[in-house]
Amino acid sequence: MADSASRPNSMPPEVLADRNASAVHIPPQVAHYRLVRRLGRGGMGVVYEGVHLHLKRRVAIKLLLDAAQAGSGRLRRFEREMEAIGRLHHRHIVQAHDAGCDNGLHYLVMEYIDGCDLQASVRLVGRLSVPAACACIRQAALGLDYAHAHSCIHRDIKPSNLLFDSQGTVRVADLGLARLQTAPSEYGLTMSGQVLGTVDYMSPEQARGERDIGPASDIYSLGCTLYYLLASQVPYHGPQYDSLARKLIAHVEEPLPPLADVRDDLPHEVVELLAAMTAKEPSQRPTAAEVAQRLEPQAADDELVTLAATLNELRRESDDDASFTRDTPTAEVAPGSTDQAISTGSTWPSNAANAPRRSVGWGMSLAMLGLGCLIAVATVALWPAKDELARPVPTNRPGQPLAAAQVEFPPEPQLPPREPFFEELTADQLQPNVIYPLLNTEPQTLFWGNSPLARVSFDPGLKQVTATNPDVGLLLFGSAPRVGYTLQMDIYQNRWPAGIGVFFGLRPLHEPGPNGERQWKTQVLYLQERIVGPKLGEFPLEMLRSEWIIRLFPNGDVNYAKTDLRSVRLPNPGIREQQLELSVGPKGLIAVRWGGNAEVARDLCDHEVNHRYSEQDYCGDFGAYLYNSEGIFRNARIQFHPPRDVPP
Repeated sequence: MADSASRPNSMPPEVLADRNASAVHIPPQVAHYRLVRRLGRGGMGVVYEGVHLHLKRRVAIKLLLDAAQAGSGRLRRFEREMEAIGRLHHRHIVQAHDAGCDNGLHYLVMEYIDGCDLQASVRLVGRLSVPAACACIRQAALGLDYAHAHSCIHRDIKPSNLLFDSQGTVRVADLGLARLQTAPSEYGLTMSGQVLGTVDYMSPEQARGERDIGPASDIYSLGCTLYYLLASQVPYHGPQYDSLARKLIAHVEEPLPPLADVRDDLPHEVVELLAAMTAKEPSQRPTAAEVAQRLEPQAADDELVTLAATLNELRRESDDDASFTRDTPTAEVAPGSTDQAISTGSTWPSNAANAPRRSVGWGMSLAMLGLGCLIAVATVALWPAKDELARPVPTNRPGQPLAAAQVEFPPEPQLPPREPFFEELTADQLQPNVIYPLLNTEPQTLFWGNSPLARVSFDPGLKQVTATNPDVGLLLFGSAPRVGYTLQMDIYQNRWPAGIGVFFGLRPLHEPGPNGERQWKTQVLYLQERIVGPKLGEFPLEMLRSEWIIRLFPNGDVNYAKTDLRSVRLPNPGIREQQLELSVGPKGLIAVRWGGNAEVARDLCDHEVNHRYSEQDYCGDFGAYLYNSEGIFRNARIQFHPPRDVPP
């Protein structure tokens, strides 16, 4: 709900996670730069294409949105990125032009890279040839060698953070997680036990949450990137690595799957170097300079020039195809995929594994490239979508380079206002018998804990959130200002380990706890695995209705006091997702449906249990619940019923 005064309760700032940046108003101009179009978005900010008002130079502008609510840690990381990129000047590192704060909006201005990242390139043309892959990694190693010499550790090396321009040059991008070794006490942002980086390319020391991460960590991630370029898949993939925890354990304990299972044209020098780069012990890995030196005999920069020419040719063809320009989606990074550093490792739907440099179905390939180009620190120039601005038309004579001062952009298009989301409505704006979709914005985490394995990935297009938490945690979907509502959501788990459900009626208690701590009260419907009892094979799960008292202590510790009220046995859900639905009326919980079946959960609506609570106990925040588990929540929606004095 938009107006906090209309909500039954208001959560303290330390309980809430960062709010969705999309709700922040973006001005058309930041400092001396006019924003042209949005090109990418991650957990820490949004990247725009822009132009300097006086120099008419096209640039990439990264904005830290909602800095006031982001918390000091996120702001300090953004400031650290400014310092890290500002002190590095190298051909294979994205360059910074400007940085500052304009009317409370922090920004970082970088060079505009005309091209795409290596992840998008592999998705388009399939695995790279050995000389091309070695050339990419060699150029990246040269950039990392310079960064390491200046006491800068990247800590998030991956294919999407290596940008490939139209001339075949690779640049290291996105220093949002970089650590400046010369000032650890100043930043102190990586505490022991905190995991930073991208799981598919994370070093063992990062996976263990170690604080002292050195240059060798970047070498391991660069080795995993080389593996991806040669195999067109991440090192640890498949059903045996279907969770974040399993991937982290694999990086710590398991050797990389042999590339010989994927291709048979690898020189033994490349195989040996890859094994050394991905050694579990950091001291056994080569330096970035040694990597570049050992790759030089195998690398062929001319193949990168050929690849860049192929991509440029496809781009020119797309400029002549109006239908493609209309249909190409905007390249956008979903939250949790860049700065939140979660990678699913899913296979891109392409037959390009053994394809030639130019795909036969180039229209589909270009669409995949448009989707796959990530905007890390620098910006990738992509084809305009139907809601993007057209490219400027050059006025120069044929063969004459386009002067920067002649670049002009048309005015911003005026888009019609959208309907307000449920999360933005006040209590008096809610209409009866209207189904309001939820998960329009990224859900906030409540009492989430600080486990390094806790993760949240939000997909706004699918209105889906994937979450993992080895402790107790809540995901806030919205708030119900009154009783008389039905809440639904689809839930999926792999093999259904349980520890998942929904909470409702979360509100603060006026009286403090035994030690003066603040308290909240809520009810939870959640799944639990049955350990003992009859018919375990037929009914392996049970759903419990519980009351929770949550106590927040001044030092940030959280204590949970749980009282189980009722339970019902549930059959095996199988491999399908299940819909959980609950209906709340003036007299309490009146219906619970699991998988569309109201009979299996009827006892959860026991009259004696409902009689323990007032109407106020069913109003308040609601959302998803996790305990030592992981799951997917989507298709969440809520409907309010007419008041009691209005006939149906």
